[in-house]
Amino acid sequence: MLPLLPIQVEFDGSNFVSFPLLDKQPFTTSVYLWASFPNGTIYEKNVNASEAIIITQDNGSSGLWQDSGLRWDGSPDMMTYTVTINTDDVKGSFQMKSVC
Repeated sequence: MLPLLPIQVEFDGSNFVSFPLLDKQPFTTSVYLWASFPNGTIYEKNVNASEAIIITQDNGSSGLWQDSGLRWDGSPDMMTYTVTINTDDVKGSFQMKSVC
């Protein structure tokens, strides 16, 4: 098992009105992925998606950024969320558990 790494996954959906640097695209969906490794190496990747599909169930949600290889799946009570990464160079998942 790998050591716990600082990791950030940001699922975005926006348009050029919110983010003017998007070259006036009508709408864009992308995922930004950052990770820091114990040896000081930093990995970062921006993956575009063809669409964002978000489903809610009770208080929880699941999201699939189509064609990006990234998604999250949450429990209806929001107690656990699993982020799955399946890109060309990164594969795996991690789970977040609520502490309150």
